[in-house]
Amino acid sequence: MPQIIGSAGINTATAEGMQSGLDILKMSKSRFSLLIGAPEATVHAWVRGRRPVHPTAAKMLDWMLDGVRPETWHMTGDQLREAREGLCMTEYELADALDVETATIVKWESDFHGPPHFVATAVRWLQDGLDFGDSSTVS
Repeated sequence: MPQIIGSAGINTATAEGMQSGLDILKMSKSRFSLLIGAPEATVHAWVRGRRPVHPTAAKMLDWMLDGVRPETWHMTGDQLREAREGLCMTEYELADALDVETATIVKWESDFHGPPHFVATAVRWLQDGLDFGDSSTVS
C-alpha cells in the first residue's frame, strides 16, 4: 500500500489515516463521497478497513488537508461571501434568490464547508448571469 503522507503528517492511504483526515476537516464520509465522486458505501468500506483505500482518493484527501478546494467541488464560506459580494448582493438578497433564510446565508458564509454542492452550483449560475427572478430565463 502506498504511503501518502502530506503536510498534515497523516498516511491517508490507511483506514485510520483517512478517518483522521476527515475528522480534521470535520467532514462526514457522505460529504467526502460526494466531493470525490465515489460511492458512499465505498468510502465507508475504506474508513472501516474493509477495502484498501484507493490511492487517488487518499491523494485527494491529502490535497484537501493541504487546503485545495477545486472550484467544481464546492464553495467555502469565504468563497460564498466573495461570490455574493461580486454579485453586489446583500445576504438578504442572496437568500431571497436562493429561497432560503438570511440566517442560512450567514451560517454558510461563516462555515469552512460553506453551502451544499447544489447551492454552490446555483450561486455559480447567478454568477453566469441566470436571473432566478425572471421565469423567462428558466426553461
